[in-house]
Amino acid sequence: MIEFHKFTQRLILIASALFVFVAVVLLGWGGVRGDILGMGDVLDYFLSQRFYYYGLGILAVIIVFSLLLSLFASIPNGQFSFGRAKSPKLPPLERQKLQSKYAEVQELMRIGGPSSYRSALVTMDTMLDHALKFYGYEGTLADKLKAGQSRFGDINAVWRAHKHRNKLVHDIHYAPVKAETEESVEILAQALKELGVL
Repeated sequence: MIEFHKFTQRLILIASALFVFVAVVLLGWGGVRGDILGMGDVLDYFLSQRFYYYGLGILAVIIVFSLLLSLFASIPNGQFSFGRAKSPKLPPLERQKLQSKYAEVQELMRIGGPSSYRSALVTMDTMLDHALKFYGYEGTLADKLKAGQSRFGDINAVWRAHKHRNKLVHDIHYAPVKAETEESVEILAQALKELGVL
């Protein structure tokens, strides 16, 4: 997914630079170049017809190149390719680490008890955050979910599991129960499968 806000910022910077260039040209063309800048001869050459057209051509190439760089730079890691679109893949070692964490979560769920349930769900939530960060999404997990919601078959379920995790972390009086925790862990596991992690 392209982060349009970053692209817009770069576009504004490029447009601003272009306006400054045009303003300088207009000042020179207006006949005040020699009086204000004391560089009449130099600017006469600069604004000569041949150099003027060459300059516009070079400027157009620079602008197009800058726009393309800005566009490509705003695409998260690995999500741009010529031809058929493809999704990035986690490096084998990174996937292995996350799968090892998932095995730990399954063991925690087998052990049972409020402490194990809490650790299991927090770990799954952290794994999802880490995976989305690799895909180029930034901010909190909530920010990442908003930006990458099209990647999930049931984003509402993912949000529900994330809110369950927040309740575990922020409500010291809440004791997690097996059924609800199992559901949340399964939802997050499915989300990680959709990202190609599990």
